[in-house]
Amino acid sequence: MKQYFTGRNRVRNVVFFITTVLILAFIWGNSMYSKQESAAESESVTTLLFDFFAGIVGAENVTDHLVRKIAHFVEFFAFGVSLEMLYAGLPMQTRRRIFSTAGASLLVALIDETIQIFSERGSMVADVWLDFSGALTGTLLLALALFCVQKIKNH
Repeated sequence: MKQYFTGRNRVRNVVFFITTVLILAFIWGNSMYSKQESAAESESVTTLLFDFFAGIVGAENVTDHLVRKIAHFVEFFAFGVSLEMLYAGLPMQTRRRIFSTAGASLLVALIDETIQIFSERGSMVADVWLDFSGALTGTLLLALALFCVQKIKNH
């Protein structure tokens, strides 16, 4: 692992390591909010993004619940992308890298929902699946993009 943070890709690897840790801290930090704090945050984000979402799904469909679910997906999408970029700097096969990212993402989602139990917000299996699907979507889209870039470079 020491070699991973040396050489010409050192800055890139450090940046993605720090980014991944910060996204993880953001995800788990939000899960530590009480039910009231979380609801207030969701309400403020809903107010901020209301016009944007209303243009997509219609004003009558913009709810705190919708914003919460989109937030779950987006933050785990970012986590999947960041972790995949971090792993992309390691000497491992693409398939192993994707499975490693997927496994880590599922573990993070399970821990996230477990944290919510202790913050008295409750835990939902559906949120674990939503989180995991966000991370997996980010991972697979990035892996596809990296594959395409590699194919273009090889031609």
